[in-house]
Amino acid sequence: MPLVAIIILYPILSVFLGADLGRAITLKSRIYKLADHTDHQALLTACRNLIREGYRGQYVFGFYGWGRLYRHPDVDKFPKEIQDLEPFTVDVSDNEVVIELLGGLSSCFLIAFSEDYEKQYGEKKLIDGLWISSNIMDFEWIGKNGGGN
Repeated sequence: MPLVAIIILYPILSVFLGADLGRAITLKSRIYKLADHTDHQALLTACRNLIREGYRGQYVFGFYGWGRLYRHPDVDKFPKEIQDLEPFTVDVSDNEVVIELLGGLSSCFLIAFSEDYEKQYGEKKLIDGLWISSNIMDFEWIGKNGGGN
């Protein structure tokens, strides 16, 4: 009986989460890695380089749930610092790069701003120009372990 419940619930939960359920379950460990074991300045520089190089629009990194059936061909050219995050999507505009780590009703994303953009926003500032936000977790613990670069 539990196997039947898993087989039925897994696709339903994936739709509501907007991502593979396994990715949602491991989100906190991925955020911990991002907060305490990622070079934030290198990540910010990589995002700013995307803006400078003229990338614009949404770049889907692959199939992470129902309805995301393709991988944008340009993501293989993205900097390693961004690819290592295993994002759901990356949205690039003139002033910011939004890296979606988990999509759907439960969302978590990074926002990197261009050098001259003053209207920065997000839930938790990692460094000047790089913020993180989510509607499913708080980030008060970030920076208390001495992590992040």
